[in-house]
Amino acid sequence: MTDSSLRLKYGLFAENCQILRKNFRWDYSMMHCLGALLYANAGLPVDVEGIKDSKEIIKKITGLFSSFKETTFFALAVLLSLEPDSEKLFGRTLKVYAEMKKAGFHPSPYLTLAAFSIAKQSGAKDIRPVTDRAKELYDAMRKEHRFLTSTDDYGYAAMLAAAEFPVNQAVREMEDCYEY
Repeated sequence: MTDSSLRLKYGLFAENCQILRKNFRWDYSMMHCLGALLYANAGLPVDVEGIKDSKEIIKKITGLFSSFKETTFFALAVLLSLEPDSEKLFGRTLKVYAEMKKAGFHPSPYLTLAAFSIAKQSGAKDIRPVTDRAKELYDAMRKEHRFLTSTDDYGYAAMLAAAEFPVNQAVREMEDCYEY
């Protein structure tokens, strides 16, 4: 990446931050930075209406006290707004979320993003093997580091599971990194 293309992305990031701050004043300000970064990384100006539409999709389909409306709500809306068929992907995310809860994951805002990650990466494939592998990975991580592993690690387990890393290899490599 050249200096000029980096400058363009930095400028786009800064512009996107300002637009998000102006249009979503009541959302957590660090999420504005994340949203701006996601859009800038895609080389796009922020789509305020797309984010608002995605927030409405989430509100319309989920219950009043849903984990989807907690701290990751804005981030998920931004991620959905970057997708061509956000409503369909969100429906799939809900299915993955339900499967992950069946597999033994506890409801949490982190589980919502983990479910989104699996839904996006797995496409039309059967998600059950991925959710089961994610739970197996999470349990293996927790066994190695009981006090360091928590619900915020659901995303790591989901990404590794969707990437089809064998559980023992993934845990061994994580341990190597931890030791290093």
